[in-house]
Amino acid sequence: MTSGTSLLKVQLPGTELHYVERGVGNPVILVHGGFGDYRQWGHLQEVLSNRFRAISYSRRGAYPNRSSLGGRSGVPEHSADLASLITLISKTPVHLVGESYGAFVVAHCAIEYPEKVKSLSIDEPPMLPLLRDNDVDKAALLLFENDVLKPTTACFKTRRFEDGARILIGFLEGSEDAFDSLPQEVRDLLAANFNAFFAELEAGFDYISIQDVRELKTPTLLLKSELGPRLLRRIVDILHEAIPNAILKEIRGASHGTIIDSPEYSSSVMEFILTESGN
Repeated sequence: MTSGTSLLKVQLPGTELHYVERGVGNPVILVHGGFGDYRQWGHLQEVLSNRFRAISYSRRGAYPNRSSLGGRSGVPEHSADLASLITLISKTPVHLVGESYGAFVVAHCAIEYPEKVKSLSIDEPPMLPLLRDNDVDKAALLLFENDVLKPTTACFKTRRFEDGARILIGFLEGSEDAFDSLPQEVRDLLAANFNAFFAELEAGFDYISIQDVRELKTPTLLLKSELGPRLLRRIVDILHEAIPNAILKEIRGASHGTIIDSPEYSSSVMEFILTESGN
């Protein structure tokens, strides 16, 4: 986790965003997934700060941002927040790195605000609409919605947050015991962001189409875990087929939840951003 750095803040219409930055050079912004916040990027931020100005922020509603400012909290809102953050902290396009839900956010930002983004590095975004183009994918999506997404949402609506997290993380890690096996420090981080994640669940996932993806011109590195859910790995494969000249990298031995802590993940992202920076 990120530590030993000063916590900064920007105020945007309808929200505030806290962030930490390390290093100097071209900006690289790290965008966390669901249940997460700026603290989850400690390892990658340290690696990138050797060559870049690495910035990790908490998306709207996530710790320690106030969650009572109102308004929606879906992918378009997070994408607009990110675009505003880029404008405030950089005069030039930035490199974006996103994991899971954060990967959805940065891809949406690159589609809507291409002039602000120099490169994308994304892993396993829950772009569920991309699974509606053939019967096999549709069947996998329906199974996920019925067995995972709907029960998780029902738990969060009744404020049984840990039960909902237990269902979803069990799916993501392939083990019913995954949530209960997490270190207390990690469980505390997740708990600090339950309300933010609930707002994202309520907003839904219908914010992208395959045509949007095909029009994405930003240089893109796609990363997928060797051990992650087949449904999310399939989304990465669809993205690889659709995004012109995208690079695909599988991170060996990693699950959806552990991929960003892998040295292979960090080295792959660093190498890609160095290449796209002309170094």
